[in-house]
Amino acid sequence: MPTINELADEFSRAFVLLHRQDGSPYFVLRDGSPEWMRDAAMKAHGDFMPDDTRYEFILDALHIIANGANLDEAEDSLEADIYNANLLRCVSSNLVRMGYVDEAMEEIGGEFDSLASALQLGQLAERREVLYAIWKELERSLQEQKITMSPKRAAELTQTMYELQYTLPDSSETKRIPLQMDDEQAMLYAAIRR
Repeated sequence: MPTINELADEFSRAFVLLHRQDGSPYFVLRDGSPEWMRDAAMKAHGDFMPDDTRYEFILDALHIIANGANLDEAEDSLEADIYNANLLRCVSSNLVRMGYVDEAMEEIGGEFDSLASALQLGQLAERREVLYAIWKELERSLQEQKITMSPKRAAELTQTMYELQYTLPDSSETKRIPLQMDDEQAMLYAAIRR
């Protein structure tokens, strides 16, 4: 059975970086990504409509989890932006984000040494919310998969699983094609891709 960290890694690799006509970058899930990934991304959005900043926070959370962190370590690894321009861009991208700042101010008692500190605490609160939502969705996905093989056997199988990775000349998207697998490998791959 894959670990939550391996599942987070698989999820993070399903994101692609695209650019709008004005050149601004944004992340989206790759076409053909498993439905559970799309559902998890939407749940991590909470009350937000699809939002570039939330997608960035989702991807940041996935990278932290994929690097082997448990939930407490992942929470301790979260960092807010340090540049004022980024903090202001973030909070102004959706006025709901001011609610995170207000809540952080109430928790601390309303005393901050700077506006940037208040914005950072608000951003950390939102990042924590996203991290927790993603963690819970990864756990749910693992429970639904109900794979009966041992983690040791899964690790053994992955040693002989290969994929072809390529990028077409006129595309910025990298594509992956799994190579021939036996039945046990195919079951493990399908479970991870759900």
